[in-house]
Order: sequence, then structure tokens, then C-alpha cells
Amino acid sequence: MRKLNFLLLLCTTASCMLSGCAQRAAVRESARTLQHSMMLYEQRLDGLITSQQTYYQARSSEYRKAHSLLIKEGGQQKVIQQAAQLADRFSSNPGSNVSIPELISFLHESDQSEYELQTRIRKDLADKESEFQSSLRNLERDRDTATLVRQNLGRIGRKQNLKDEVLHLKDYAKDVHANMEKPKTQDNK
Repeated sequence: MRKLNFLLLLCTTASCMLSGCAQRAAVRESARTLQHSMMLYEQRLDGLITSQQTYYQARSSEYRKAHSLLIKEGGQQKVIQQAAQLADRFSSNPGSNVSIPELISFLHESDQSEYELQTRIRKDLADKESEFQSSLRNLERDRDTATLVRQNLGRIGRKQNLKDEVLHLKDYAKDVHANMEKPKTQDNK
């Protein structure tokens, strides 16, 4: 998206610099048309961001409820299963006495398995939240780029002086390059 917009702007400005006044007017009109298209694209991205946030908030509360129920029910089921195995072992050998170390071992194993279940469920929830935040950051980055492109197209549509257009193009190229490098450095972190 960014490279396409940059190339589009570069081609538009280059054709403006290499052409006469009539073509400059056509380039400015094209820039205004593209600016309007970028504005519509920004609005769609804003709508998508809003709908994604609303969807995530609803799903997040459902996930949290389901995870807490899973922790509660799953932990209880595991304890019941382990208790049944312990009772089965003791009932299969009626002559043996229940020893305190065996009970402590049972309690420790029950506690450990419940802890592992809670850890796994919380990790899954954190992974989902991280994945959502990442996709939301990508959408916001696309919206910011679209805003920058729209603003620069607006400037091209208004510029009358060739020297100003060339200086502006140079500044814009630096901005786009900086914005393209920003996600790379953020993704490397």
C-alpha cells in the first residue's frame, strides 16, 4: 500500500515537472481526485478499526468468561479424576492403609495440574489479545499512511510553483521512507 502510494505520488509529480501548464492542471485535478479516494479509504479504515474494536471487546468478555469457567470446571474435573484414581488404587488393595505422603502427593499433583491448566488458558488468552493488538496497530498504521498520502495529494492539488512542488516531493519522500522504516524497527523489537 505504502509503496504503491509513494510510486503514484512520485509519478504524478514527475509528470507534472516534465509537462507544461495544461498537464500541470490535469495533474492537480488528478491529485484532487486521488485525494478524495484516499479520504474514502481512510473512512473505511476508521470504520473497520471501530468495528474491530467493538467486536474484540464483545469477544474478549466472552473469552474471559469462558476461560474462567474452563479453569473452574477443568480444574474440578481433573481433581475428581485424580481422586477417583487414588480411591480406586486404595480400594483395589483393601489391606493397605492410606498414608499421609500419598495424600500429600495427590494434593500436590492436583494443585500442579490446576496451575498448569490456568497457565495454559491465560497464555492462550494473552496470545489472542496480542494478535488483536497487532492487527489493530497495522490498521492504524495503514490509516496514518493514507492520511499522509491524502494530505500530500491535497498539497499537489494546490501548488502552483514548480520549485515548491519539487521541495515538497523531497520532504514527502523522506516522510514516506521514515514511515516505511518505522514498522520494520517496531517489528524487530
